[in-house]
Amino acid sequence: MQQMSRTLNIAHRGGAKLWPENTLFAFVSAAQSGFDGAELDVQLTRDGKLVVFHDFRLKPELCRSQDGRWLSGRRLALIRDLTLAELQDFDVGRPRPGSFYARRHSKMTPRDGERMPSLSEVIEAVRAVKEDFRLFIEIKTSIGDRTLSQ
Repeated sequence: MQQMSRTLNIAHRGGAKLWPENTLFAFVSAAQSGFDGAELDVQLTRDGKLVVFHDFRLKPELCRSQDGRWLSGRRLALIRDLTLAELQDFDVGRPRPGSFYARRHSKMTPRDGERMPSLSEVIEAVRAVKEDFRLFIEIKTSIGDRTLSQ
């Protein structure tokens, strides 16, 4: 008799519609809530670190400066052009009020002060909560993709 494998419950971007996407809070919350794992996006920073963030550029609907101001503009910095420390200066814990992103994630529990984590921080955080929590890593960085900087 063939044994059926069970379906896994995976939190996309750590549970993007429940918690601030691709943040430590999201991944830990997913592990604590009984998810089997999470999908996450990883990019290479200017200083060669692996940061967890979905978009190739800073996202104005999600990124605030340390003084709480929302980023603006159409051509924001590429993730690969900033260091991990520079990226971790941005608060990504809540969507910009009134934005399309905020409307699509209206049930999300915001958490001010959330930063873009490194991959190693995510691994350490979820393993502390649930040793067998699975991470499905999507590599977003393509150093050879010249269209990203145009």
